[in-house]
Amino acid sequence: MRSFFAILILGMFFTLSASIEDDITNTLVVNSEKVTSILRDKNMPIKEQDVELIRVVDPLFDFDLMGRLCLGKSIYNSLSQEQKSRFHDVFNRRIKESYISKLHLYTDEKLEFQRAERVKDTRITVLSYFITKTERKPVLYKFYETDNKKWLIYDVDIFGVSIVQTYRNQFSAALKTKTFEQFVDELDLNTTE
Repeated sequence: MRSFFAILILGMFFTLSASIEDDITNTLVVNSEKVTSILRDKNMPIKEQDVELIRVVDPLFDFDLMGRLCLGKSIYNSLSQEQKSRFHDVFNRRIKESYISKLHLYTDEKLEFQRAERVKDTRITVLSYFITKTERKPVLYKFYETDNKKWLIYDVDIFGVSIVQTYRNQFSAALKTKTFEQFVDELDLNTTE
């Protein structure tokens, strides 16, 4: 009898897990369709498109975690609360602007999503392919489970290159020759309002 209940509970766990992966995959599919619809609307001014694109993309990402990962734990933990706040403000604007500017490069490419895969209890990845007439390029979305049981993107590997790792390398190099304040000021100069 115990083994029956163990199998039943285990089966319920795997059913629940499968629905989480399916939900994450479906969320990406639905939101990518919203994004392409916005980008295809040639009657919508670019600034209005940007606002709509952020509205769709923003709830999917944890930009604060991305920023912390880009700085690295030791640097981030050494900052004052004021420095952290300013960094997040500047970094979040920069990463969103960068992401939106890349979305505007879209023409008629297709996105194909594979089913999400759980890589750890609190980590899921979704492999997708950016398909042009001649190429099929991989884009890997990395999700983590937040404390309130929400799944958010914390990194994206675009054609094999991690956004977080790329920024971490750039930030590390910059902080070897600049104070943190100089680094954030420079980051802010390269970010438009």
